[in-house]
Amino acid sequence: MRVLLAVPRAQPGLVVCVHTYGDLANHHPHLHVMATDGAFTPDGLFHALPTMSLAPMEDLFRHRVCKMLMKKGLLSAERVKLMESWEHSGFNIDASVRIGTDDATGRENLARYLIRAPFSAQRITYNAAEGTVIYRTKRSTGVGENEVLFDPLDFLAAVTSHIPNRGEHLVRYYNYYSSVQRGRRRRQQLEKQPLGPLPIPLSDDIAAAKTARGNWARFIKKVFELDPLLCPDCGGVMKIISFIEDPRVIRAILMHLSLWDVPRARPPPVAAGGPVDFEYLPCVD
Repeated sequence: MRVLLAVPRAQPGLVVCVHTYGDLANHHPHLHVMATDGAFTPDGLFHALPTMSLAPMEDLFRHRVCKMLMKKGLLSAERVKLMESWEHSGFNIDASVRIGTDDATGRENLARYLIRAPFSAQRITYNAAEGTVIYRTKRSTGVGENEVLFDPLDFLAAVTSHIPNRGEHLVRYYNYYSSVQRGRRRRQQLEKQPLGPLPIPLSDDIAAAKTARGNWARFIKKVFELDPLLCPDCGGVMKIISFIEDPRVIRAILMHLSLWDVPRARPPPVAAGGPVDFEYLPCVD
């Protein structure tokens, strides 16, 4: 990028997600990357990258990976030379998905795709009669090439093999997006300091209040799949008038509506050998 942009100190911004799984929960290591289509200079200016071929980047990526594996003693020089003679290198870079600067929804959807789970519970079927687990792809319509049959223990082993090691980060930030670079820009006052939570009068009709209300309701709806601003009786959109913060008033309202749930004491711990049956005998003086 520096060569193409003719800017020696330019830095792209990258968010790299490490994935170890394939479409059928198999071991298929690959990277999902959200990268800027250009690079930033130290003064914060963004330089868009011209149209380019990804073949040089693919070759560089293959060279770096092979060099790293050779250094760790996991790959020999003869094997690397043999791989270089293959018609297909085994490495591929796909940059067909591009998100515009004003497409916030596109960036959010791409970020959710980058950190998705290694397997889907909706694709799992347990055949109790045969004692097998069927895992299928989205394209599958029946038992065939797009389905894999697992022994239950083998399926658990396949799934748990994708659990990262302790302390291992699967989402990593590089270059302009790295924590070091962001902290340096903040110290140099080249990037705005993040503001703490400020009280926003949600009952006002100012632009900031409307935005805060929209985000609050949108996040609740996304997590719980329930719109908190829809009336459960008529289905109309409700408006926030004020917040009640006094615990005594909150308790009185909930008790009047029979919604007050008194917290119960935690039951005693179960013994290591399992639950113990107690026999209550009458007290005899």
